Amino acid sequence: MSQSNVIFAASRNPTREELFARAEEISADLSRRAADLDREGRPPLAEIVKLKNAGLLNALHPTQIGGGGLDWVNGLRLVRILARGESSIGQLLGYHYVNSQYIYWALDAARAHALGSDTVARNLYWGRPSIRAIPGWCSPVAATAMC
Repeated sequence: MSQSNVIFAASRNPTREELFARAEEISADLSRRAADLDREGRPPLAEIVKLKNAGLLNALHPTQIGGGGLDWVNGLRLVRILARGESSIGQLLGYHYVNSQYIYWALDAARAHALGSDTVARNLYWGRPSIRAIPGWCSPVAATAMC
């Protein structure tokens, strides 16, 4: 089983306080291991799994679909907490938030809800933007070959 198939272990709809506590725990662990992580230079798959299991990936999604319901101020606070432990992991979470929340700005409400629900249900990590990940949608500024 690959690390990306790890079952979501955290409770659904964690509270704001639970999310911050989990971020602090992960940050402390990252801080202890930062030099080793840097020396190893490997992709941060295990760290992304920890973010998934803590419920941090879904923190900004609405509670109605199983997310944490946090606003951007609190989401970015989570990013800063993680960045104190290991800056690149904080950066990864920040990029994930921008990429996974883009659907709510770019799509109609029904399509955004469907994709957001699937993202939360599957606990997906949006590591990089991809307009191909949004069926039937293409940015007006994107090259035709990308759509």
